[in-house]
Amino acid sequence: MFMKRNSETYDITEGHGLSFSYLGNYVLLTATYGIQFWDWSNITNPVLLNYLRLPGIIPPGYSLSAWWAFWQAPYVYPPTSTSG
Repeated sequence: MFMKRNSETYDITEGHGLSFSYLGNYVLLTATYGIQFWDWSNITNPVLLNYLRLPGIIPPGYSLSAWWAFWQAPYVYPPTSTSG
């Protein structure tokens, strides 16, 4: 099942890594300008909870973008490819 492309999903980038929360059906995805938190409780109708735009992230998505993210509540670690 793929999410439909719309204004909420347009900025999702290729996923080199995604993180899930053990507290529910929440997932963290990388996006063009940072990271997105989604509720996948109903996989046929995913809900965008928050789009956290991070400072210093510059498209098109190589040296200064979030390529993966690790979520260890209450922290999220979204390193950029050149900044670690």
